[in-house]
This record gives sequence, structure tokens and C-alpha cells, in this order.
Amino acid sequence: MMNQEHFFACCICSLILLLHNASGQPSARGAVTTSRPYLIDSQVVDIQWVNQTGPDARPNGRVVFVRSAQGSIYRSVDDGKNWVSQRDLMVGDEEEPYQARVQQMIFSKAHPHYAVMRGYGEHSWFTKDQGVSYARREFGNLVEVRLHPKNPEYVLASKYEGDFPNRYLSLFLSVDFGTSWRKLVSNVFQYEWADPAAAGFEERSILACVRKPEAAAKSTGFVDWDPDVDFVVSHDWFGTQSVLIPH
Repeated sequence: MMNQEHFFACCICSLILLLHNASGQPSARGAVTTSRPYLIDSQVVDIQWVNQTGPDARPNGRVVFVRSAQGSIYRSVDDGKNWVSQRDLMVGDEEEPYQARVQQMIFSKAHPHYAVMRGYGEHSWFTKDQGVSYARREFGNLVEVRLHPKNPEYVLASKYEGDFPNRYLSLFLSVDFGTSWRKLVSNVFQYEWADPAAAGFEERSILACVRKPEAAAKSTGFVDWDPDVDFVVSHDWFGTQSVLIPH
């Protein structure tokens, strides 16, 4: 018997896709399509449509990803008509299913084939082919991941270092899509790639809120005002940095 949680998960997933594909009107690709009910392990919490712009793109052939509340990933290559669990591509035969749990799907704006599946533990998964295959990277529990707006190989990620209660966030950079990493700066609170198309910025420009080097580490988030945190910009992977707004 299908329990209530599975029933609603199936209905939600199917309803979203039916509304998108079976509204009674031709799709943008030129054909009316319908979805099929597909049972997943829990309710849908995220759904991402990935545009296929390559010369081999088929009508009604966009890739769709769904993430469930239990962290499972499902993929469709036909606008949501059929679905395949990604679990077998993410874990080995001797590993437990929970080791493939994903808490965030992050898709590149620079290249439609690039995406990161941020895991709950030591592992995250990187794909360069819209989920045909995944490279599992072990680089600790990543708190946040930022993909570069123009270069799909560039990734920023933060993770905690130090021992509780004196742990702190450090910012790391990968220029080969998660294969290798280097630390840029410690005691970072927020960060983002700057838009290289905007005046005054370039491909390596990063904006961040960083604690002053001479100040003691602080693991808590922002307070109403903190005199030791500055809003800075770096154009050379934090070889140097300039204060934009002192706190």
C-alpha cells in the first residue's frame, strides 16, 4: 500500500509537471506532452529545469532535476515524462543510500551542463554533463557553494575550521570544478563572485565580509554592528584586498 507521504509526494511531482507540460497548449518545443506518475521517497522540495541549448537537443528533451525532502535526486531527460533516481550514480554497491543525500542543487549560469549537488556530510557531487555522470569530491562539509557567473570551472566554497566553540568559516577556491582546492581567506561571513561584466570588476573579483586579520576568530554570525568585520573586494584570489565598507 502507498502511504500518505509517498502519495502526496507523487501527486505534487506529477501536478507540477502536468501543469507545465499538459496544459492543453503546445509546448515551446512544439508538442503537447504529458507526465507519468512517479513514486519518490518523500515530498518534492526543489525542482530545476535545465535548458538544453546544444545542437543535439530534442523536442521536449529538457533535463529536469527533482530533490526530495530526504535528499534524494531524480532526473528526467524528456521534460518530466520519465524519471530515474540518481542514487546508483552517486554511491557504490557497498555504501548505504543515506550517503547519497543532497541538501542543495546548484546549477551553473555559465554553462548549462555544469551542476553541483551539495551533500550533507563530507561528500558533494559535481557533474559536467547534466547528470549523465558525477564526480564525487570529498572536501568536508561545505556550508555554501558559489559558481562563477562566466567561468564554469571556478567554484567558491566555505567550510568550518578550528575546534568548537572557536571554529570559524574559511573560504576556498577551485579552478578545476572541485578537483582541487586552495584556501583564500579565513574568518569570512559572506561572499559572492562579483560580476566581471560590471565596471571595476574582472574574472577573479570576489566580494566578501571578512573579519580583520588582527581580530580574534568568531564563529557566530553577524550582530547589529561588529567593528571587526569589513566588506572587502579582492581581484587576485585574496593576495590583496581592498576595504569597500569598513564596519
